[in-house]
Formats: sequence, structure tokens, C-alpha cells
Amino acid sequence: MCSIDFLKWLGTATGIAGATVIALNLPISGWSFVLFLVSSVSWTVAGLRMRENSLALLHAGVVRGKWLRHKVWAARGFMR
Repeated sequence: MCSIDFLKWLGTATGIAGATVIALNLPISGWSFVLFLVSSVSWTVAGLRMRENSLALLHAGVVRGKWLRHKVWAARGFMR
């Protein structure tokens, strides 16, 4: 498997895992942002390597949004 395929599958698996953790409302749901962050970073890098700039830009924006949301949650003490 080439590195682009690995990144795409990593992005897919971690995105699904993050969504599942939130859907099940597990006690670790606050940490699902890590899974979504890994997913979006993987898709950003894969998009850049495939020269799919729209895909890379979309997920770079998601990374930024998730990071900002994490900072807000951390500041409010939701991350335990």
C-alpha cells in the first residue's frame, strides 16, 4: 500500500471512530477531537500529495476549526 492510500484509509478509519465515540456518548467523547484531528490532517496531506487542492483546503479548514474548538473546550474545563 502506498503512502497516499495509507493516509486515505487512516483518515477514513479515524473519522469513523471519532463519529462512533460521539454517537455512543462515551465518557471519552470529549477526546474524539483527536480522532477527527488525525483524520483531517491525514486527508489534508493526502489531498496535497494527490494535488487535490480543494480536498486539502477543506480539511485544513476542518483542522483549524477543530483546534479552535478544542481550545475553547479546554479553557472551559470540559476536557477531563
